[in-house]
Amino acid sequence: MVIGIETSMKKILENKKMKQVVGVVASVNADLTKYYSEVDIRNENDTLLPSLSSIIAKSITAYVKNTKSLPEDIIIYRQGLGEGQVVQSLKYEIESIKHGFNEYKQGYKPKFAFF
Repeated sequence: MVIGIETSMKKILENKKMKQVVGVVASVNADLTKYYSEVDIRNENDTLLPSLSSIIAKSITAYVKNTKSLPEDIIIYRQGLGEGQVVQSLKYEIESIKHGFNEYKQGYKPKFAFF
C-alpha cells in the first residue's frame, strides 16, 4: 500500500480566510491502480493533523474491502512540509499514523516507511 499526504495553505471561497488543506491518497490494490482519497480542511495555525489517524484507518478499510487482505507493507510519502516542520512531523504524524493502524484493528502493526 502506498499513501501520499499533502498539505498546503489555501483561501477558502466561502469565508475568504486562509485554511490548511490536507489531502490524502492511498492505493487500495496491489497493482497501485485504484485509490481512496480524502480531504480535510484545518484552521490556518493548526499544524497538527489530528484527523490523520482516522484517515489512515479509513484508507486501510478501503484496501481491505477491495483486496480482502490487510496490507503488510505501507509506504507513506509526506509532501508540503517546510524545513522547520520536519521534526514536528516526525514527532506527531508518525505517532498519529501508528494510532491509525491501531484504530483500524487493535494490535495491527504493519511494516511502514515514512518519507
